[in-house]
Amino acid sequence: MSIEGLHHITLIADNAQRTADFYTRILGLRLLKTTVNHEEPTNHHLFFGDATGAPGSLISFFIMPGARRGSSGIGGTHHYALTVRDGATLRKWKRWLTDKGVEVNGPFDRRYFESIYFRDPDRSIIELATSGPGF
Repeated sequence: MSIEGLHHITLIADNAQRTADFYTRILGLRLLKTTVNHEEPTNHHLFFGDATGAPGSLISFFIMPGARRGSSGIGGTHHYALTVRDGATLRKWKRWLTDKGVEVNGPFDRRYFESIYFRDPDRSIIELATSGPGF
């Protein structure tokens, strides 16, 4: 018995269209599905991922307009990281994001990988990290 990897992450967003625009037009992910939050059917649930919707590429959002903004701390998510191929690709992403008006920090040398940080429209921190050299 073993864990095979991260399947998906689910976050809360305020506005469905703004979220869809950022994750498709800025990050280039595919909007795979729009449904309802089965625990709260009045709220939408958006799913983004790679072209095939492969586990590990999935980010979903419960759309909750007017929800109270969360705070960092124990029990909360600080950030999530997406993988890019290498340092050259990371720098191209930095230029792309900056040109789109997204504030980017880095790149940072983390010894085992390089990364940049930025925020989505609801202020969630996203890290783009290179796949190597690895641990």
